Amino acid sequence: MTAGDFSAAVVVDAEFASPWTVQQIAAEYKREIACTLVAENTSRKIVGWCCGFCIGPDAELLKISVSSQWQKQGVATALLQELCHLFIDTGGERVLLEVRSQNDAALHLYLQSGWKKQGVRKNYYKKPVDDAILLVRSLIE
Repeated sequence: MTAGDFSAAVVVDAEFASPWTVQQIAAEYKREIACTLVAENTSRKIVGWCCGFCIGPDAELLKISVSSQWQKQGVATALLQELCHLFIDTGGERVLLEVRSQNDAALHLYLQSGWKKQGVRKNYYKKPVDDAILLVRSLIE
C-alpha cells in the first residue's frame, strides 16, 4: 500500500459496515509497526486491502476488506497469507482479530484458515450494534 491507495481503499471499505475513513487508513499506514497491503485486479484497480501490526510475538489484524465483486475469488485469503508472512518476518508468533458475529462469510474464511475462537466482546460494534468474535491463529508450526 502507498499513500496514493488510501482513497481507493476507502471506496472498497464503504461497501461494508463500519468503513474506515482516509484519515484512519493514513494513521495506520504511518505507524512504524504497521503492515498494510492492497490487492489489485489485472487492470491495477484496488479490489481489496488489509492492515495490521506486530509487536513482539503478538500481531493483530485490524482491517481486511474486499470489494463484493471480488469476494469468494481468493482475494481475502491471499491478503491474509501475505500479511501473516509479514508478521512472521517481524517476529510474530500469533495473530489476533475481531470480527462481527453476524459476518458469516468472514467467520467461515477465518475458521477454514485455521483461526480459533478465543472469546466474545458483547456489543463491541456500532452501526449496527453487534458482538465481536475474538479469533487467534498461531503463526509458528
